[in-house]
Amino acid sequence: MKLGVAALFLFASDALLGQNDEVKRKFFADVHAALALKPGALVADIGSGDDPLHALSILSVIGANGRVVCVDTDAGALNKLKGKLPSGTMNIEVQLGKVDDPLLPPGAFDAVLISNAYHEMTRYQTVLAHIRQALKPDARLVVIESIDETRRQSDRNEQVKHHELSPERVEDELRASGFQVLNHIEPLVKSDDTSVRFLIAAQPDPWMSLRVLEGRWEGDANGTPGKGVTSREYRFELNSHFLTGRNKSVYEPKSPTENAEVHEDLAMFSYDRALKKIVLRQFHKEGFVNEYTLDSVRADGRLLEFVTVRIENIPPGWRAKEVYRILSSDEWFETSFLAPPGKDFEIYSEAHLKRTK
Repeated sequence: MKLGVAALFLFASDALLGQNDEVKRKFFADVHAALALKPGALVADIGSGDDPLHALSILSVIGANGRVVCVDTDAGALNKLKGKLPSGTMNIEVQLGKVDDPLLPPGAFDAVLISNAYHEMTRYQTVLAHIRQALKPDARLVVIESIDETRRQSDRNEQVKHHELSPERVEDELRASGFQVLNHIEPLVKSDDTSVRFLIAAQPDPWMSLRVLEGRWEGDANGTPGKGVTSREYRFELNSHFLTGRNKSVYEPKSPTENAEVHEDLAMFSYDRALKKIVLRQFHKEGFVNEYTLDSVRADGRLLEFVTVRIENIPPGWRAKEVYRILSSDEWFETSFLAPPGKDFEIYSEAHLKRTK
């Protein structure tokens, strides 16, 4: 079943009551554009309560091959929502969630909407973490909230007490939970009083697990080359589209007649939108280039595994792997592995790094 905008107006929530049709059309258009809806999409409406407005409006865009999952922690509200759906409505499901987990499958959703419900989430950090895991890499999270201008600078508890949050606070919390803010519409719906309704669109930040590296580091290095010291500096460059890293490791001479062994490389991290992966290219002073993709990130973001897709200027068949183990914002381990042709990975070197700046 496909509902037109006119039919959707019959289900308009309090936010749209009293508004003319043009305002209502713009409201839906803005929400749909922020969600980047496409036919066949899988969308979650978290904190839907008993109101089918957004589910029906989303379904009118994503079509018969799409699906909307309405999530709430109140089973009674979800039962009421089902009872309000027009006869013959297909592809709208309900999901009973927990206060700290909407219970959505990982990496499955094209978009998630939280409308006038985010301020009610007492475990919002955990909820956002689960939402981030449920979204595809380029998927959208849209939060609709309101704030009274007289409380825009109030603390979070005061705002929540009045069932509202400021856009500045929502944006800060989204960024802290690993999202990139893409768009901010304010006002979303005009009001005659001091209350302002707004929309914030975000998507998972592909750089989240690597942002901790930005800065300068020093530490000990051990491995096949021997014992030594290492220094690193990472910075975001070119409008923050790339993360560069400079590494220098100096290993002690293995005998009195030998010189110290010096390893240097320039690293360039980028996000490949087609692959939906971080790509790492290491340019070594010896002239070879390792090209890795970030193949694995643990759910907490503290264990990252890069594996080569090709190595330039060395005999074919060699492979390399790097594993970053993040202990804190000021300390991490890097383990480098090498695999000769036809053999398994073996540890080549390990570095224990601590932040100096």
